Amino acid sequence: MFNTKYKMRKHKVKKRALSPVVTTVLLIALVVVIALIIFLWFKGMVQEGVIKFGKNIKLVCDDVQFEASCSGGILSVLNSGNVPIFRIKLKIEGTGGSYETKDITETSASSSWPSNGLNQGGTFSGDISSETSGATKLIVLPMLMGTSNSGHKTFMCEGQYGEEVYL
Repeated sequence: MFNTKYKMRKHKVKKRALSPVVTTVLLIALVVVIALIIFLWFKGMVQEGVIKFGKNIKLVCDDVQFEASCSGGILSVLNSGNVPIFRIKLKIEGTGGSYETKDITETSASSSWPSNGLNQGGTFSGDISSETSGATKLIVLPMLMGTSNSGHKTFMCEGQYGEEVYL
């Protein structure tokens, strides 16, 4: 009888595990996936260098000079500097402090914006009344075109280079 109980226990205690080959493959796959995630995360943090006039495009923003005004829903921009302005972004402040940013090509005035931008002394006039209805302030931000390893790239100058227009 003792012998029978022992045999029953022996059959109940069957443990199964993954083979060492399968475990090794799973660990290698896990390490590769984690390395890929870290690489893509790091790549998103590092910006590609954009060059204009032989220097970093962020430094060229210091040289941009333009004047902007808005009267009766008509936006007027004059490039008074030596740096060509490829496009502009409009940061529209609504009531309650809310902001909306639009590229000039996304507005009703897109057809009158010159395709090659505003060169030195260039002017632009366009109706943006539909975008600015109910707005209190407009910030006109210059966008420049530079070159990088992957070709031509646009770059928006930061807020301190913008021109504030009160509506």
